[in-house]
Amino acid sequence: MQHDLLKPVIGVTMGLTMEDHDPEIYSGYRFEFLKQQYYEALEKYDLVILPLPNTEHIEHTDYYIDLIDGLMLVGGEDLTPALYGQEKSKKTGATYTRRDYLEREMIFKAVSRKIPILGICRGHQTINVIFGGSLYQDLDEREEESIDHRQTADRDFSNTHEIEIVPDSRLAGLLGKKPTVVNSAHHQVLKRVPEGLKPVAYAPDGVVEALEGTDDNYIMTVQWHPEVVPDSEVSSKIFEDFSGVSRAYKRRK
Repeated sequence: MQHDLLKPVIGVTMGLTMEDHDPEIYSGYRFEFLKQQYYEALEKYDLVILPLPNTEHIEHTDYYIDLIDGLMLVGGEDLTPALYGQEKSKKTGATYTRRDYLEREMIFKAVSRKIPILGICRGHQTINVIFGGSLYQDLDEREEESIDHRQTADRDFSNTHEIEIVPDSRLAGLLGKKPTVVNSAHHQVLKRVPEGLKPVAYAPDGVVEALEGTDDNYIMTVQWHPEVVPDSEVSSKIFEDFSGVSRAYKRRK
């Protein structure tokens, strides 16, 4: 059988099933996972998925980066607060430093090669932090009054709210300027947005819901979970756009 070797390869990060175990308590019971909805949303656009294990051998990222044409960082456990200069509060859940460091290195290498990057939920927060930004470890830390962004239950994405998209952004070009409804399933939010990134969507309470890169690198991040409703107009536009720029990178490479 002859295979099409021109399909873009997307590196997708992996997480822990936090509802099953806390790595600090069950250190001998170690595994990682990739939610099927993430890679199925990409496969609809004829992309090949390469799951990226959270190896301690950071030098392996030199090999991974040569193999991929796009990088997607997905949702999952909280980031290690030390990455943005904070002590861990009681509101922050279990963290996984192996994943933090693997993703940090992959982001650095992807940016240096102008490989397209898409961040979802935790990925949105990770990219903000790795560029030099920070987080509120919990919504309750914000001085402003917050709407309810949290999940109502594990694996429940029924909580929704509107977002306001910034005009003249790439996201506005994809989704238009009309009010857009997205799901919401997080308890941490962006605090400081660093140079190199710009907010392009906001929740009604001012929480930053999407970021884009400020130079010619393709960086798109969203705080919600488009993979949960992949056939919606919002989700399909985002994944189609990421597919297109990854395909363009593949051709240039």
